[in-house]
Amino acid sequence: MIFHNHKGVLEQAYLCRIKRGRYFLDQLVEIFQEYGSIGLFIIAFLDSFLPMPTELLFIPLGLANPEMLLWYVFLTAIASSMGAPVGYLLGLKGGRPVLKRMFKAKDIGKVENLFAKHGTVAIIIAGFSPFPYQVATVASGAFRISLKKLMFWTFISRGARFCLFAVIIVVFGEEAREFLISPEFVYLVIIITTVGLLLYGLYWVVKIRK
Repeated sequence: MIFHNHKGVLEQAYLCRIKRGRYFLDQLVEIFQEYGSIGLFIIAFLDSFLPMPTELLFIPLGLANPEMLLWYVFLTAIASSMGAPVGYLLGLKGGRPVLKRMFKAKDIGKVENLFAKHGTVAIIIAGFSPFPYQVATVASGAFRISLKKLMFWTFISRGARFCLFAVIIVVFGEEAREFLISPEFVYLVIIITTVGLLLYGLYWVVKIRK
């Protein structure tokens, strides 16, 4: 229900991000792909507080080296977790003015609403879904969310997101290149996230009743 109401916004944000990423794709492939794991680490680290198309580097690397997909997933998750404190510090020191300078008002409102409704679960939603993740890391500092929780859930959510990428690359091979940047993939991620939230909510309902 949560994501059903905002599906259009999430899809638009994701496709806008992909559009930016495609502009830089040639440069990223040429400059970073030749560095392999190091290039992916740098992009994933920066993606935690700046708009960087990690997906568009992960995909060609994964297709070129499928035997290293698990390593790429782990590397992306750990780099994202290490980059998150940078975004956190920006938000902690700069507060809402920094958020407004760095991101669009609608994205700030969206992440603020997620934190208000779901607390730190919002980090998981932002890390796994098409939502621009950098907004969540900077907002975490501005809203004084626990840094330890931010880093932990960043590792989990980003790891889960790119694990999904890896599975699709293994299953579809070269066809995954287009699927992973298509609206259909956005819908798949939204469905998975929604099911996850429903299961999480069910867990707490059962726990409270006990």
